[in-house]
Amino acid sequence: MTVSKELEATYIISSLTLFIVLLFFTSGCLQNILYKQLNEETLSKASLAIQNFTGDPSTAPNYQGTDHQNYADINEFSSEQGKFYVNSVTSRVQTAQFISPISPSDREIDLDTAYLIAENYAKQKYPELWETSDSKGVHTTVKELPNHGDYSGYDFAWSDEYYSTDANSNYTFIGPNSVHVTLTTTGAVLEYDERYFTLDPHLNLIPTLTEDQAWAIAVPYYASHGAKGIVQPPDGGLLYVITDDNNRQHLAWVFNAVMHDPIARGGTLSIDAHTGEIIRCMPYG
Repeated sequence: MTVSKELEATYIISSLTLFIVLLFFTSGCLQNILYKQLNEETLSKASLAIQNFTGDPSTAPNYQGTDHQNYADINEFSSEQGKFYVNSVTSRVQTAQFISPISPSDREIDLDTAYLIAENYAKQKYPELWETSDSKGVHTTVKELPNHGDYSGYDFAWSDEYYSTDANSNYTFIGPNSVHVTLTTTGAVLEYDERYFTLDPHLNLIPTLTEDQAWAIAVPYYASHGAKGIVQPPDGGLLYVITDDNNRQHLAWVFNAVMHDPIARGGTLSIDAHTGEIIRCMPYG
């Protein structure tokens, strides 16, 4: 029996196609197996972190995906309680959003009572932030009852704060760590969010540039972005430890300046307190 050249060519092409499909399928399966093996320990740690966070060992979180941030991969999980976001570097629950939180009271509470509830909750979940000394404390950055649109709830936030121990200088700066807690008006925790970093031991925490020198750098930058004639904000600049896109920490002067011309122009500008480098700008308008 003679096979035509056309049929033989078709057979060869079909065989090659099948081989390529099988090769890719096998490669994909192998990659999935390696991916699961690679992440098995990470996912196990994350599940345990969520169970410890909720205080419920029966919590069965379902993995939803991973968000790649410059400082860590954030693994997302869901459960009957809500959503949990676990930092892959620290294995801590970085963010928790609760679906149906249980209120300690059926009556609305005032701002000061809500503050005590939120502070106690934050201390339980993030005790490291409240480890204070002569050179370190905790600063309340948010304490309010904002309008969230569909619901009304209390917002609170705290950051670590550092003080100068140098007799020749007097300054305070906000550290890289913080925690934010949102409550319902009856005192139930709706959301928890933290930032947990180790302060770079090599970072020079005594600013080289004064506030006025940093502002002199800020003015032409604002002007080049449409905010010509902007004036220094009433509260001036504040010193922060911030991280850049390469996850490097900087001591920075941060200005939040705005002008209306007639729309809002300006924004939040972070300037390295040693080099004068513009690290980050979040503009208005």
